Amino acid sequence: GSNKYTIFGKRRGCSGQPWCDAANDDMFVRAFGKKMAAKLLYGFSNYTPDSAQRFKNHDRFNKKAKKGSQIFFKNSQRICHTGFVYKVDDEYVYTFEGNTAPGSTIEPNGGMITKKKYKLDNPAIAGYGHPDYSKVVNKKKAKETVQRPVDTSNTSTTITKKTK
Repeated sequence: GSNKYTIFGKRRGCSGQPWCDAANDDMFVRAFGKKMAAKLLYGFSNYTPDSAQRFKNHDRFNKKAKKGSQIFFKNSQRICHTGFVYKVDDEYVYTFEGNTAPGSTIEPNGGMITKKKYKLDNPAIAGYGHPDYSKVVNKKKAKETVQRPVDTSNTSTTITKKTK
């Protein structure tokens, strides 16, 4: 969106602000409903350091990449960006991120949604928050979300339609 005004900002209450965390929260709300998404993410925050801290407070934050986790990136000062892990192999972690740009660099203010991949040992990766999917009553829904989060080919179309 223009000047960081997006459907995610509107839905999550952070219009005009960085929206990577809002996009991640929104994906969970759309997949599980607001109440269950809040349980999985230990509440909502549009500020990435707060979101990471929520996982830390529940002993669900570490350096182990897992499919279905929330990835957190850091700069020289703090955690500054986040996304959703949809795949991990022996060398890479594959993510779905909002407010980023294409490529393999961490771009915490790129203005788009895209899939990306990073080497597992990338020093900019602060760690991973692991939602407790055992809380989900509909296990099929949890598995589908982890397997296939959001179709990025359709996301920009959806955003365009809803922001006009």
